[in-house]
Amino acid sequence: MTPEPKQTTPGWLAANATVFLASACVMVVELVAGRIVSRHLGASIYTWTSVIGVILAGLAAGNYVGGWLADRFRPRATLGALFLLSSATCVGIIVGDNVVGRSSALWGLPWPARVVAHVGLVFFLPAALLGTIGPVVARRALDLGRRTGQTLGSVYAWGVLGSLAGTFLTGYVLIDRMGTSAIIWSVAGILALTGLLHLPRSPQGFGWAATLVLASWLAHTPTPRAIALGELLALREPVDPTVIYRDESRYSHVEVREVPGSDLRGMYLDKLLHSQVSMHDPLRSHYGYIAIFSELTRFYAAPGSRLDTLTIGGGGYVFPRHLAATWPAGRTEVVEIDEAVTRAARLAFGLDESSSIRTHHADGRAFVNRAAAARRRGDHTAPYDFVYLDAVNDYSVPYQLTTVEFFENLRELLAPRGVLLVNAIDILDSGRFVGALAGTLERVFAHVTVYTLDDYERMRGDSRLTFVLAASDRPRADDRGSFSRVPDATVAAYRRRSGDLILTDSYAPVEQLVAPVVRAAAREVGAADALARALRLERQGDTEGSLRYCRRALRLDPGLAEAHYSLAGGLYAQGQIDEAIDHWRRALAVKADYAEAHFNLGAALYARRDLDGAWRHLSEAMRLAPGMAAARRAAGIVLESRGDLAGAARLYEQALALDPASPEAHRDLERVRTRLSLATGSAPEAGGEGTL
Repeated sequence: MTPEPKQTTPGWLAANATVFLASACVMVVELVAGRIVSRHLGASIYTWTSVIGVILAGLAAGNYVGGWLADRFRPRATLGALFLLSSATCVGIIVGDNVVGRSSALWGLPWPARVVAHVGLVFFLPAALLGTIGPVVARRALDLGRRTGQTLGSVYAWGVLGSLAGTFLTGYVLIDRMGTSAIIWSVAGILALTGLLHLPRSPQGFGWAATLVLASWLAHTPTPRAIALGELLALREPVDPTVIYRDESRYSHVEVREVPGSDLRGMYLDKLLHSQVSMHDPLRSHYGYIAIFSELTRFYAAPGSRLDTLTIGGGGYVFPRHLAATWPAGRTEVVEIDEAVTRAARLAFGLDESSSIRTHHADGRAFVNRAAAARRRGDHTAPYDFVYLDAVNDYSVPYQLTTVEFFENLRELLAPRGVLLVNAIDILDSGRFVGALAGTLERVFAHVTVYTLDDYERMRGDSRLTFVLAASDRPRADDRGSFSRVPDATVAAYRRRSGDLILTDSYAPVEQLVAPVVRAAAREVGAADALARALRLERQGDTEGSLRYCRRALRLDPGLAEAHYSLAGGLYAQGQIDEAIDHWRRALAVKADYAEAHFNLGAALYARRDLDGAWRHLSEAMRLAPGMAAARRAAGIVLESRGDLAGAARLYEQALALDPASPEAHRDLERVRTRLSLATGSAPEAGGEGTL
């Protein structure tokens, strides 16, 4: 046997420690990547698939380049340079995500392509740079004189151990305690320090270290100058004055934002609005499915009865608060997986810590499994009269809460005449998820009924729609409320479209079932972002820019009434009245109760001397918005043009009652009173009408 070459223990340990550190950093970046992009893209199967795919592609490219570098350059100096460059690209993650997230360049892409492009632009290069380190470390370890197989096995083993350490440390500790941004800055600092250890006399290394310290200061210092410069360099997100609360947990990025001009606050989890609360009336619902929950509860419950309820998914705690206030004698329990969500509801939504609502911070499936097992042993408390499943959204559906096995356990927690209400989101012309969910519930419960909102028949086929499924062993209650029951034939069609799929723990492809919903939601989110930019440019006086972004919003979502409305306003200001009229009409075709669109369309038709059309739309604006003084003044001008001076005077008086400081309304009223006093019973004087 050939004697083993001389070993260099310190160098051997350094090589293993280096590959351990690099592999740990790769996994830290990969786990954090999904959380970072979720602020722009949401959390869906597309997001995580793109993150994993892009990171693997980057590592593959990096491994190849690293092998090439290892054959041509001295390993120690090469490692130092690679660690410094990796540190720089980690800072580039912060900058790239902010730049790509703000940019509209990717909005025209199909949603899956947009997600891949966003993730690739931000994370491919950092993954590739980190991937170059392993081959160079292996070459350096081989140069120490150990056997080839033992050397490569050890390098691979320490790399895997580093990946495990990075995975568990990030998932269980770092995200919850530091937040994603601080983690990326920390990784950049560790990589820079490691690079300096390999290049202790490198001026470039110390130059980058100084740059990193400055960049970190600009990203985290709360002084106005640091904030302004940090935003300019995309080292930090622009300050959003509407954000009043922000937190990050193991499960999501939590924000609470105020809605300007109202008392509403909205809770956003990973980009998506999950709850809205009126601070002056916190029990008022702003979501149709909650109204259906509430009405169905009243229909099924006996008058004056005590109700014991369980809600899976707390969110803003709007519905649990309603239950506790409406049926104070009963039990109101909530299962919410994320303590940060409950904390946000308390600190930003005014949820009283002394409330009678009892919250269990646990995964919904785990809670139900434990409670069902306790019921079978006879250890559990009284069953629930109602269970509300409110833990799904359009981007992410916890599959474990949709299966036969879950619903069988949940049924054990219900009283004999208990009712399960489930909310689900689907595309009107698809319905595959709702169909599969209805079929699955029918395997467990004797009666399953599907409900949705009143405007069900008027929705576009590609529209997202919220459904509520009621499941029970008792017959359906009298359900004539402010909602619609989806016809049995439609539910059957949805079931056929899902392939009569029954969701089970071993097969529940909910991500594929809701894929059309994700794509539709993505179009709406992109369109909303484009519209927000259009409105911002409009306030800044950039009409051309505003029109450009309005058109972009409509390319993404042709049914966005607000974009049609804003585009029409800009076109009207440019004198393109006919095109403006067309877009106001399109806005009303989507949103018939859009009072402002009726008002502006009426004014535009008056400019075209279509008095009948102008009166029709202005009358509708007055009906929809009784407090809109401008609509009453405009309607008065139309009546004055028709010769109805008395009617015009009444409308001008009403406009002044609503807005006493309006000089135009004062002038109009004075003019029409003068004309009335001069009237002799013949036609009114020509040319005396007001102008809009």
